[in-house]
Amino acid sequence: AIKDMSGILTPMAAYELVSEIKKRFEVRLHLHCHATTGMAEMALLKAIEAGVDGVDTAISSMSATYGHP
Repeated sequence: AIKDMSGILTPMAAYELVSEIKKRFEVRLHLHCHATTGMAEMALLKAIEAGVDGVDTAISSMSATYGHP
């Protein structure tokens, strides 16, 4: 699993990280981001494009930027 508790994972970094891990290892990969900086939604999208197996999301988070996108 990749956990971005501070919400600083950029979309391109997410894509590159997931791509490299999936290329090198035969593992299921899960991404957990927080929406602290406003980049989490795009980071999740790019990770999905790169082949991540699972992501965490929330519907109408009550914790504002500290919740999941």
